[in-house]
Amino acid sequence: MEANLKKQWTVYFTPLCHHDYGYTKPIEPLLADYLQFYRDVLRFIEETDGYPEEAKYRYTCEEVWSVHNFLTHCTAEEKDRFLRYAREGRIEVSAFWGNIADTQLSSEALIRTVYDAFALKREYGIPITGASLVDMPGMGWGVPKLMAGAGLTYLFNGMPAYFHWDKHGSVPVHEFWDETQILRHGRPDAYMWEGQDSGKVFTYYQGSYGWMLGAMGGRTSKPDTYEDAEEFLPGLLRAAEAQGVPFSMLRYVDHGEDNVPPKKSISDIVRRWNAAHDNPKLVVATNAQFFTKLKAECGTVGQEPGTLRTFRGEIPHTDYTYAAHSFAKELGLNGRNRHAVLRAEALAALASLYLDAPRQAAAIAAVYRDILTFDEHCFGMWFPIGAMEDYDWSSKAHHAYRAAYQAEQIAARAASALATSAADQHAYVTVFNTQATPRSDTVCLRPLPWEENCTLTDTESGAEIPYTVYRNTGSGDTAEHAAEAEVCAHMGKPESAFAQTLVFRAEGVPPLGWKRYRVTRAAAACAQAPTAGCADALENEYYRIRFAADGQIRSVYDKSLRREWTDSASPYPFAAVLCRECESTQVTLPLYQGYEIVHSDSVMQKAIVRFTAKGLPEAALGIILYAGTPRIELEVKLLLNGLPSHEWLLALPFDLPQPTFSYEGSLCRPTVFRDGLPGTLTNHYCVQNWARAANAESAVAVASPEAHNVYFGGLWPCYVSQAHHAIHPRDFGAPFVSAADVQTGGMFYLLAYNNGRVNFHMTQNGLLHFAFAVASGPADFDPTAFGEGFQNPMTAVYTAEKPERIPAGSADPAIVSGLPENIRLGAFKTAEDGRGFLLRLHESAGKQTETALRLPQNTAHANLTNLAEEDGEPCAIDADRAVQLSFAAFETKSIRFGS
Repeated sequence: MEANLKKQWTVYFTPLCHHDYGYTKPIEPLLADYLQFYRDVLRFIEETDGYPEEAKYRYTCEEVWSVHNFLTHCTAEEKDRFLRYAREGRIEVSAFWGNIADTQLSSEALIRTVYDAFALKREYGIPITGASLVDMPGMGWGVPKLMAGAGLTYLFNGMPAYFHWDKHGSVPVHEFWDETQILRHGRPDAYMWEGQDSGKVFTYYQGSYGWMLGAMGGRTSKPDTYEDAEEFLPGLLRAAEAQGVPFSMLRYVDHGEDNVPPKKSISDIVRRWNAAHDNPKLVVATNAQFFTKLKAECGTVGQEPGTLRTFRGEIPHTDYTYAAHSFAKELGLNGRNRHAVLRAEALAALASLYLDAPRQAAAIAAVYRDILTFDEHCFGMWFPIGAMEDYDWSSKAHHAYRAAYQAEQIAARAASALATSAADQHAYVTVFNTQATPRSDTVCLRPLPWEENCTLTDTESGAEIPYTVYRNTGSGDTAEHAAEAEVCAHMGKPESAFAQTLVFRAEGVPPLGWKRYRVTRAAAACAQAPTAGCADALENEYYRIRFAADGQIRSVYDKSLRREWTDSASPYPFAAVLCRECESTQVTLPLYQGYEIVHSDSVMQKAIVRFTAKGLPEAALGIILYAGTPRIELEVKLLLNGLPSHEWLLALPFDLPQPTFSYEGSLCRPTVFRDGLPGTLTNHYCVQNWARAANAESAVAVASPEAHNVYFGGLWPCYVSQAHHAIHPRDFGAPFVSAADVQTGGMFYLLAYNNGRVNFHMTQNGLLHFAFAVASGPADFDPTAFGEGFQNPMTAVYTAEKPERIPAGSADPAIVSGLPENIRLGAFKTAEDGRGFLLRLHESAGKQTETALRLPQNTAHANLTNLAEEDGEPCAIDADRAVQLSFAAFETKSIRFGS
């Protein structure tokens, strides 16, 4: 064989198991399987200790959730062995918590995907050098920023070729990206992937998991025997030489299929092979060993002149973020969780800073594990029907529900402690701002905290604050838990308070601080008296919304810009819930049943539009305007009857000719059609805090905590691959949309998807709630503050009267002050290692920025850290307790400080 090869080759075999959380069997028994997998790995390592170095068994733990599970449930002796072999390099722990649909994550949640791995590094000295993301067609632009920012050196990009599957006959379907624009000689190839902040990670793309399946005639994905190696390796290497593979090594996974147990056989094959052959040489290796050798060779051996090429941009997801809407209720809940945990962590850190309250780091870490595990790319079993699937899904959904409860409890305890610490004989509503800039916004507090007539007074200015009490209008109200609130309304006190919400506007709440409003009994009602208003409109100082008699929104007039936002040429009414049949792609409009203005006064106006639609026997749309708040809020309430092979979308057809679209992603802010990795294509995008359409005159933005997949500029064909859609759309295979196809600024948000297969529900039913907000401005309107503010509302706490004053903590309710608008808070938290506190700040506008960060009283030291909270350079603190910071475009900085 050696004489037939043109160069000396090394073939690396990497034993690992592709992690599919609850795909091949339900989650609980699967976790038990992984316990045995790692016990076998320990045994195989010890059984091959006497083998030649290249044949000694090594193992790569593809993701951290299985390691966490093992170290939590194994014996002390097994834990010691595992950690020892990890330190020695016989076991590698990859950096990511799971194969997570990364663009579903908030920026902070994406950063937390590496926290558990770095906890192992910090506590036990395990090297953490790289990561894998496997099995998803798509990968967000935040990944290279995260990896470079955490000091990780390599990424195995395991994107599958699902669009090549032919599950529906001979359908000519293009891939989700054109690999030829990246790969010089076909698969495999390596390149540097650059994030929006210019951080880079060494990336290797081989296709899918990186197995030998295609080269071995589909018979097996790995050499099970020595004879397999002799039969297939020569052809593999000759093909690689003919193809022009630019380096002298190849990597294949061993027993890397979905949730399969490890086997020692690869060590026996390699030992026997190397005794008989000089070329190629075979090595049993971890990912880190292969990537170290590969990177050393790239740019010097067998390559085109120069170093590794560098590419920038997003690889938009096609499948997992979209098909996950087949679990719309829990998916929406987990979307809210990603914001709730930020507020909870910041409040807990404030309580720890000012009241010396116990650190909540372990509890917060558990919430993030639940959030991330829910977003792991398996949303059900390989065949999602029956009791076993129901069992599996209940385990998966439990992560979202538990995270919601725990985040709520952490936030409530911390906010209550902070509010109570400054209480006196009066009752107060304390409003907390967990962002890094001062905030003025509407505050909603339920249940109504008082039973009698009261006044609300700003303790700083002494001004009486207008407020209103919104009373639940019944089970058909569009507010979440309206039916339960309706029952409470009839139960008497105190339950009836849960049917009422206190609404007022808080002005100038300091960053990472709070503001108090005194509650005083009044002789007469102080809630704002209803105003006559207009019978067919809602109106505040920013917008006027008019309704047709049947309830359709016929006008959204922007009073500041003096322009109409609804697109009269669109076939879809504004804020209409559309039903699209998945095979024919026929769109059915809702049947409107009228509207009612259910609340109208000088603080708040709300209308409810009632309608039905295909698959929706009951549905309602709430539209809300608040005085002083420049946004339109929408509440979408749907009763889904389980109709299969359909999807439901919210149409927002904005009249905005020749728009440019952009959005906040996970640790990135791409412009659509411009910021994709070369060759990448899609018709829909997964967004985070906001999506924006703008032209030379004006701009409009949309935010939703629950709905994240958007069609920009039109309702385009759905591109979920053959692997994950059940009914084949007739327009599947049509060209992807390009910038030339987009003529107007509409946005169409996916709400629910009943066309899943393999890993996703085929149908769903029940009550669904979605919240949206719309804001607009001139062409340079930056939606950052709008998106963050709507997704992360200020927290309000009522403190009842107390007979004696409780000693106040050393409150300094303005940890940060004077930061420019483009420097946004990512997180405020206690440091992972217990040494003080950490602020994470993002530059959001893409410009170099110099600023000062003022730190709390008694701060004695501060230093920068990387994204995994590993120490960097110290920061000089001046006499005003400020440190000087310099941000490059889209840079994220983490600052640790302590007393």
